[in-house]
Amino acid sequence: MMKESIRQILSSTSADIVAALLLEWVDWVKASHLEPMKKVAKLVVSRWKGILNIFRLKQSNASAESLNARIQAVRVKSRGHRSYEAFKRDVLFHLGGLDLYPVFPG
Repeated sequence: MMKESIRQILSSTSADIVAALLLEWVDWVKASHLEPMKKVAKLVVSRWKGILNIFRLKQSNASAESLNARIQAVRVKSRGHRSYEAFKRDVLFHLGGLDLYPVFPG
């Protein structure tokens, strides 16, 4: 029930509403006898600013994580580079968004 209630809280859009509901949720969990959920509540409290910033700024680091995953895929696919410059060129080549197809006039 606690897991489902936090899922509903985090589906809200207002930072003020989320803050109030999360405080109630943390108090509820701390009063329970479920140690794993108490660990989650401590994590929520320790990451409080970051959680609320998601709702205030309407941004996340998903695009940065996606780019990092694509860069790591390039690294794994190439099985190593001789130098940082070679790695940088490889990343720019594969992820630079260049249109490499020839354009013929006419």
